[in-house]
Amino acid sequence: MINYFLHLQEKIKNINVNFRFEALHILRGFAAMSVCIFHTFYGNTTVFSSKGFGWLKAIQQGGGLGVQIFFMISGYCISVSALKNTEHSKKFLYQRLKRLYPAYWFSIVFGVFLLLLLMGLNLTTTSTMPEFSKLLKSLSLLVEPTIMSFNPSYWTLRHEIYFYLVVFLLLFAFKKKIFYALDFITFAFLLLSFNADIFGLSHIVGKFFIFDSWIYFYLGILLFRIICYFNKKELIYNLLLFYITYRLFNYNTTVIKIFTVLILIRPFDRFLKKIVILKPLFFLGTISYSLYLLHQFITPRMRSVLLDRLQSDWSVFLVLLFVLLPIALLIVYIFHLFFEKPFADHNINTVKGYKNYLIGLFKITFNKKKYRLFFKKVMGKGRV
Repeated sequence: MINYFLHLQEKIKNINVNFRFEALHILRGFAAMSVCIFHTFYGNTTVFSSKGFGWLKAIQQGGGLGVQIFFMISGYCISVSALKNTEHSKKFLYQRLKRLYPAYWFSIVFGVFLLLLLMGLNLTTTSTMPEFSKLLKSLSLLVEPTIMSFNPSYWTLRHEIYFYLVVFLLLFAFKKKIFYALDFITFAFLLLSFNADIFGLSHIVGKFFIFDSWIYFYLGILLFRIICYFNKKELIYNLLLFYITYRLFNYNTTVIKIFTVLILIRPFDRFLKKIVILKPLFFLGTISYSLYLLHQFITPRMRSVLLDRLQSDWSVFLVLLFVLLPIALLIVYIFHLFFEKPFADHNINTVKGYKNYLIGLFKITFNKKKYRLFFKKVMGKGRV
């Protein structure tokens, strides 16, 4: 087994992909769509008949799996970012916060305006307008968001922020030894999750960290360490850690299967972009964060208008595939271009820089040739 992994590592070194992992980008798109479909039909068990599309029901019922996959992917990507910034911990934190916060804040603005529009049209909605004080309190994500009835998906972002902060502190203190520090922290959290009140810390950890999410962040860290960053001694150590955590942490078995498949296909990762049928998942991976932020505002309402009165599975399937999802993805794509991409993928730090980005975006939009090239680039571009 050790020799097999070493053989895989030699192939990975020859590929020289600089930590880029296309399969994770595809997986991110799948996870985002599964969460979206899950929440679209959440609480509505009569949309599909018992003889309907079983595979779609499985996605609907397994939406929680998408969140665990997101946490694992985040653990991998944070490992990449941390390793690239071992001497620049402040840069690491700045990049992470810039990736998360602007799109989150803009999604709140989007949700508020959408609710105002629906109320103005006297249309019913399951979401409630957040109180201004609760909204302000939730902007930092340092406390449990108090606007869950506004957008229930926001709860995971607090877990992300605390994960970023822990990695930042460990990166600042330990630099290239950060992975060993993360091992220690993980098992310390495990003890505290068992109410082992070490130095009175269990209450603090229980308030700010959820061990059920941390273990999937850590699984992503181990994924990175096994396939991208080891020699023979480290490989044995990392595989041993994986075995121990697998026995202790009660991982979702489906996530473990995905974890194993990712390791096995890593040497052939560069060929995935050549598979045409995977292009839509690359696109979904690119807009996955925007899709995650906005879908609660959009797809359940569209479902109630477009799908709830339909009687047959085929009609539900066709309207879902060719009407509801395309409209939702178009809205999300526009949001991604205007409110996520400029901050995540471009060095925009000022109002002037954002203004210039928008001007350039409009110029590209009205130039069909440039827009096709731009869209093709977005379809295939990954992110960390």
